[in-house]
Amino acid sequence: MLYSESAFSQLVLRLHGGAKKRKRKTYTKPKKIKHKHKKVKLGVLQFYKFDVILLVRSLVSGNIARMLIAVRVLLW
Repeated sequence: MLYSESAFSQLVLRLHGGAKKRKRKTYTKPKKIKHKHKKVKLGVLQFYKFDVILLVRSLVSGNIARMLIAVRVLLW
């Protein structure tokens, strides 16, 4: 049996679709809440101890540093 070229026809199909849509990920844990800096008024004073005679003692370092403070600084 012989086939001639005119006997063959081309078939063109349009294929719609393809891969399915990706399912969105559902997160199980909430996002991590980052640390926010809180400003404390006169927070530096936590590191010092004030005596009645206006002497200052440092609580951070091991040595006892004493210095005179002007009265107006404490009154502000």
